[in-house]
Amino acid sequence: MDKVGYHVQELRPGIWVIDEFSMDYIYVIEGRDQAVLLDTGTGTWDLRSEVERLVRKPYDVVITHAHMDHAGGIGQFETVHVHREDLPCFELPEEVNPVSVYKRHQYCDRALAAYGRDLLPFNPERLMPVDMSRITLVPYEDHTVFDLGGRTLESIQVPGHTRGSCCFLDKEDRILFTGDNFGKTLILPGPGTDRERISGWLAAAEELERRSGEFDLICSGHFCPLERSWFLDMLEGARRILDGTLHTGIWEADELLGPMYHYGNVYFTMDPENIRTRDFFRIRDVRHY
Repeated sequence: MDKVGYHVQELRPGIWVIDEFSMDYIYVIEGRDQAVLLDTGTGTWDLRSEVERLVRKPYDVVITHAHMDHAGGIGQFETVHVHREDLPCFELPEEVNPVSVYKRHQYCDRALAAYGRDLLPFNPERLMPVDMSRITLVPYEDHTVFDLGGRTLESIQVPGHTRGSCCFLDKEDRILFTGDNFGKTLILPGPGTDRERISGWLAAAEELERRSGEFDLICSGHFCPLERSWFLDMLEGARRILDGTLHTGIWEADELLGPMYHYGNVYFTMDPENIRTRDFFRIRDVRHY
């Protein structure tokens, strides 16, 4: 039985999406002079070789936020750009550090649920530790522009999922890459009340709403493309939480089951128990995430 490999699709000329075994989407964006690898996935397989097969130019490695399914593969690279407010994540204890073998192994249940152990080209039990002493982390800021030559990527910070979570706007191709800031489920695990967390996220998300005339396509870390209606549902749902017209109920949203807010096609969870007890084998459409 043949093992599966990365599924790679060219979205537009010079823009590719790499599906890491139904766990996450990684993007390669190429300009005239250089390229960007946007996110590194969980670090299960040889991402570096795949990127260098696609582009023959220098490239920067940039992560949207410091979680295991977006930053877990940074060990394959020497230099990685991280929003300055997510830098402390790489100093956290093993059980919550985004590059730890523990966190990455946990997340591999998503690939096992999608394909089973026999079809995967990697063994989750054999993930290698990331040697952070070999990696230079370069901080970027809100509204940092990566000029690729004829194509630019602008970082737009949307704190909430992590403090340094960012979207990236490709103005020339009119694409918004959202990381985990928009999707089917928005997880806001930070301190404070539900209202405080939603309020902080919404204040930043509304900047993207005001700039929605600048993009036609939305590509998230788990949906490509992301339905624009879901983008709008998240904004409206957040407003309804704040005005008191939307309340929690017990909902099932893919791997999550428990108290969540639900509006339209989207869900919001601030309850850490939903994250601790999530079960990837619960997902019905397991290869579309």
